[in-house]
Amino acid sequence: MNFKRVYFSAYQKGLGDPDIPGERWFGSEPEQPFLREHRLYQVDFLFRKYGFSADEIPINAEGNLRLDKDPKEIWADLHPGSIR
Repeated sequence: MNFKRVYFSAYQKGLGDPDIPGERWFGSEPEQPFLREHRLYQVDFLFRKYGFSADEIPINAEGNLRLDKDPKEIWADLHPGSIR
């Protein structure tokens, strides 16, 4: 699609109809959606700035980005001695 930039926005519970799945989701950590948003921006930067491909992005067994570490830090841990 040749997008030059992508913008992400965390869903904010309480702004919509209760029939919307996000309105029924009760996460244990209220900051988690914003952390997920931040991780998406970090991955977008890896694509745009460093030319990473989708298969280089470290995801967990469920197919999600890990929330405990920055994606570039995870990549560096998996590729010691590599220079990008």
